[in-house]
Amino acid sequence: MIGYCPLDEDPIERPRPSQQVSVPVQENRKNSTGREEDTECNYVVMFFIAGVIALAIMDSLPRK
Repeated sequence: MIGYCPLDEDPIERPRPSQQVSVPVQENRKNSTGREEDTECNYVVMFFIAGVIALAIMDSLPRK
């Protein structure tokens, strides 16, 4: 809870910009497949799902 405690009694006033700042618009880049860019996270999730399925199959096999 100490993180929420204000240590300075005087609030710091930030100067306001005199002109409006425009944000550049980014175009959605798509791969040749037509989907958004693939990330490594997708591969990690697919590997996890494949591992869980492989473990379930190995667990269901009868042991000798």
